[in-house]
Order: sequence, then C-alpha cells, then structure tokens
Amino acid sequence: SWDKDAKASPTLGFVPDLAPIKSEMVQLNVVIGEYLPLLYDEHVDWDRTMDKFRAKLKDAGIEHVIAEMQKQFDAYKASKRTP
Repeated sequence: SWDKDAKASPTLGFVPDLAPIKSEMVQLNVVIGEYLPLLYDEHVDWDRTMDKFRAKLKDAGIEHVIAEMQKQFDAYKASKRTP
C-alpha cells in the first residue's frame, strides 16, 4: 500500500554528462581524498580544516561543477514537462 502513495523523485532518470566537467571531477576527487580523512580525525582543528577544504574545493572547480549539473538537470526537467 505504501507503494501507491510513493512519489517519484524529480531526479529519477537523470543521468549527468560528466564530459564537460571531467577535469574538475578529477581535481575534486583528489581534494576530497586529501581532506575527508582529516575531517574524521577527532584531534584535528575541524573549523580550520573545513575552511581549507572549502577553499580547495572552490579552487578545484566545484562552483563550475554545480553550475553545469544544474544546467543539465534544468534541461532534463524541461524535457520531461508535458504540454
């Protein structure tokens, strides 16, 4: 019965094209691999480490990745609208 009332996610079926952001994704994965373990360490200065992490993500192109993904998702949503 709960299946009848379930609502499909608006992202269902969306598959992003990563080609336009390939180099940024590689750089972001390197940054994440560097900082994620540090953020699990209870002895690290979390606020300072998080500030550095955010700055490195920005330098690696996260804003471009977010903008590209949003552009693709918006186009996907527009293609699914029924007239």
